[in-house]
Amino acid sequence: MMNQEFKAKWIAALRSDKYKQGQRVLRNKKNEFCCLGVACDLYDPCLWQPISDLQENKDYIYYSDHIFYAVLPEKIGQEIGLDDHAQEKLAEMNDSGASFAEIADFIEVHY
Repeated sequence: MMNQEFKAKWIAALRSDKYKQGQRVLRNKKNEFCCLGVACDLYDPCLWQPISDLQENKDYIYYSDHIFYAVLPEKIGQEIGLDDHAQEKLAEMNDSGASFAEIADFIEVHY
């Protein structure tokens, strides 16, 4: 079950104008986020690190114990209560064109 305090914060962030939406990576060089990237940023914005140009043109990674590009680091997923299936569903929605507001509505109802 998702941590309800984090869920409320995440939904509010997705519905705000604070984050610009992007696709396929947690955060890109234009400072655009996927919905899971917003969750990472809320969890701890200090964990973002730029990636060198030699690494697949991805501009930011999120450090925990490992490097991930499109899903939450395992530790964060566990702490906020969002399993792999839920992450895949949300990433798919994000990358298929669902707005942050639509994703926030989905999270509110289903998690």
